[in-house]
Amino acid sequence: MITIGWSKEELEAARREGDPEVDRLVEKLLDSGGDFSNVGRLGYNRLLDIADKLVEAPELALVRSSAVAGQMRSHPRELVDYFDPIEAPPWVDQDKLSKAGGLWEQNMLAILGALYCASLPYCYLMEKGIPVLYETARLKEERYIYQRMYETGLFLGAVMSPGGLRIISDIDVDSDDHTLDILNKLDPGGAWYLDGGRLKRRNESGSAVDPLMVSNEARQSRPSAKRYIWGKGLISAKKVRFLHASMRFMLTRPDRVKPFGPRNESAGVAESLGQLESPWDESKLGKPVNQEDLAYTLLTFGYVIPAALRKWGLRWTLAEREAYLHLWKVVGYAMGLKDELLTDNWDEAESLFNKIHEHQAKASRQAKELTDSLIRLLQDYLPPILGLDRALPRLLIRHQLGSTNSDMIISDKWMKGSPRLFATFIFYAGLATFRAYFLVRGILFRLSPTFAAFMGGVFSHAGGEFVESWRSSYRRRPFYVPIDANTWERIPGADEGFTERLRAWRRKVFYTMSAGIGLLVGSTLLFFAILVLFASGSQDILMPWLWIAVGGFASALILLKAGLSWVGGMRPKVVEEA
Repeated sequence: MITIGWSKEELEAARREGDPEVDRLVEKLLDSGGDFSNVGRLGYNRLLDIADKLVEAPELALVRSSAVAGQMRSHPRELVDYFDPIEAPPWVDQDKLSKAGGLWEQNMLAILGALYCASLPYCYLMEKGIPVLYETARLKEERYIYQRMYETGLFLGAVMSPGGLRIISDIDVDSDDHTLDILNKLDPGGAWYLDGGRLKRRNESGSAVDPLMVSNEARQSRPSAKRYIWGKGLISAKKVRFLHASMRFMLTRPDRVKPFGPRNESAGVAESLGQLESPWDESKLGKPVNQEDLAYTLLTFGYVIPAALRKWGLRWTLAEREAYLHLWKVVGYAMGLKDELLTDNWDEAESLFNKIHEHQAKASRQAKELTDSLIRLLQDYLPPILGLDRALPRLLIRHQLGSTNSDMIISDKWMKGSPRLFATFIFYAGLATFRAYFLVRGILFRLSPTFAAFMGGVFSHAGGEFVESWRSSYRRRPFYVPIDANTWERIPGADEGFTERLRAWRRKVFYTMSAGIGLLVGSTLLFFAILVLFASGSQDILMPWLWIAVGGFASALILLKAGLSWVGGMRPKVVEEA
């Protein structure tokens, strides 16, 4: 339970705290003199692949001759154990996790839109947090924005997909052993013992033991089976947690990784990128990825996204919003966030978010550079006609954050002049249409859970294709610990011509997805109108419109399933990938 009235001093204290448990493990791995320095980053990154395989097929760990088991034996036990399931606190609720997974599946595209328009821009307001981290680690460049978006989409999918975070239960305490304890408690003189699976009494003197009394006592006192958090979402959360700790080490202890000083232009690319020109100013900024920054960032997922969807007309009930928050509370717990910063109460989350926002939100050059990159990302998908590609990103962000916050992160080149009339009309007409659609869709989903589940699969497929389109011209395995503070490798052959072909392909993805969504929204609204008119007695003229609605709905499904898959397969390839 959080303290709603956190003071400025308490938030400042949270800025000075990292993640001691994992920081110690990272130091053993990354420090040149650490206990696990022989393993190194490459060895740890290999362990990430093993962890993914164990989520898919945990039985491989039990097969001694398997490659997975062999690799696990070759790594330090402490590193291997890091990816074990974690014991679930009593407050973890499987029903809420399942409900949140359903919300993700049914609303994946809308949630990804809120990630772009609200979650990330709110993060950029953290003057001492995200923007400075991006500046120091050279993460503000466009190539990093795409990769960060891609990795964030993968992370959301891992933790939020049904079963991504789930509770697994241990077997019950052995009943014979427990019964033996009860017998010796009720009849201490009997000296009961187990012999070949049978309960026997050494001392036969004394009165008989009432079996009913033994049964009642055993049932009342038997401890419940232990519960653990598991799933690909837990593995992803632990990967990100370790990556945060590794960046914290490399930024605050660069003398143990790469020397300070001016860049050596004759050095190799990786070495040159890894040389920080100045140390991280911990006295001014706090630790990199500290407790306050982590709490705020997780709230931009757990609190900001439902609030952003509400502005677009997707109104979740309080129970749904708090189930969604509950999942992110579990994520925070898995990532080492302190208990007092964890909440799944909507009012508490709102209060904490506002308190940290008030403490940190400020205009900065880095924030505007990050937002510039974010806007350019969306421009890759929008048609460059009638000012749509320039105006719509600004309108989307401004609508979510409000004018005061937007002015702090959107640079003058986007703010100058009013948005073009056509773009403004498109934005507000689309907003009104989507609000009507979400209202109608909510009614249909409540009437038919089967239909809701079916459409969830359609949206999930479309969202996956959209996230995949965020991959750019640079490669880095998601969540790998980099060789240095910012290791990236451009795909050989990914020249400017390839980049232009990639932009053209992204527009095809967006156009296909937009056409599918447009047909889906239109046919849903038309079908609902037909139902209303049918109930009012206007049946004679409705059949042609009903066929139009059915045809539009079928076309939408084809575009969002087969069409997106087909376009996705057209992704440009360089020679190495072909």
